Parts: sequence; C-alpha cells; structure tokens
Amino acid sequence: KNETLQEIVDNFLVSNSQEVAECTPPTQGKDARVEILVKPQKREDVKPVTTEDDEIDYVAPREGLITLCRKNDILAQWYPPTRGNPGVDVTKKVIPGILGREIALDLFEGANTKIDKDQLLAKIDGAVTVHGTQVRLSKEITIHDHIGMNTGSIDVDPEVELTLNVTGDVQRGFNVTCHHLIVGGCI
Repeated sequence: KNETLQEIVDNFLVSNSQEVAECTPPTQGKDARVEILVKPQKREDVKPVTTEDDEIDYVAPREGLITLCRKNDILAQWYPPTRGNPGVDVTKKVIPGILGREIALDLFEGANTKIDKDQLLAKIDGAVTVHGTQVRLSKEITIHDHIGMNTGSIDVDPEVELTLNVTGDVQRGFNVTCHHLIVGGCI
C-alpha cells in the first residue's frame, strides 16, 4: 500500500481510484437483555381445555388465567451486554469491539419484587402481573367477569394466601377454589 501511495504522489495520479490503506471496523456486541420467566398470558390467549377425545371442556380450569409464584421464585433474569469483535485501523492497531447497550434490571422491578444480583425475585407468594416492563406481585387479583364459559372454573392453590375478587357471578356448574373469595354477583 505504501508503494501505491508513493506512486500517486510521484506521478500526480489523481483520477485513478487506488487503494492506499485498509482497515476492519469493530463490530457491535449484543445488547443486554432481561428475560421475564414468569409471564401471565393475555386473557384472550387463554383457551378452554381440550379433552383426550378432542372435546372442549369449558368448565375445567384454564392454564394461564392466573399465574402464581412463591416467595423467592425467580421472575426475571438479566443477561449482560457483550463486546463485539475487534477491528484493525489503518496503522494495524487493534480497535476494541463495541460493547452492546445496557439495560437496567431495576426497570423491571415492580411491587413485591426484589433484585438479587442479576435476578428479579418474588418477595411474597402471589399472583403475577406485568405492566409495561414491570413485573408485579399481588395478594389480590380481580376477574372483571362472571366465572363461567369465558373463564372456566378457577383453581388457585389455597396455600397461596390470595384474595380473588370476581365482579360478576359464579355461574352454575363452575367452581372456584382459592384462599379467599369475594363475589360481586350471585353464587
């Protein structure tokens, strides 16, 4: 490359395209990330149970309608950013790889949760909700509906001291098992 540069200078070559130096740019590393490990499903995604005979059981409890966790359960895991591959400048000096962007685990810390190093933990036994990026735990959850065809029966471990508020009725043929139940309608 030095010879090419010297030839351009000596012969006043300005119109020709000549490579006189080369470099390798560093690459960007992966960004930090937080993986939420205990995430409730959206209500519209919770489907009735299908039996072995491919029949739909609207009465059976539905997996994912209420997501519970126990004290000290891991709710989210933080993974640090990585550094990209190094590059080389025109003088052959190494250019360090670029560190991925940081994200703070405390952005995910919500009610009744705590951070322990690179993990978000539950402070209590309770129901998990996610609001934006925040993971929250509560001893109380409200179902704004009847316990019926839309929800299926509710089966929450009575060992978990959870209050279940139902704004509607508990319809005939449907059951609710939980520690404490408040019904706004009829049973």
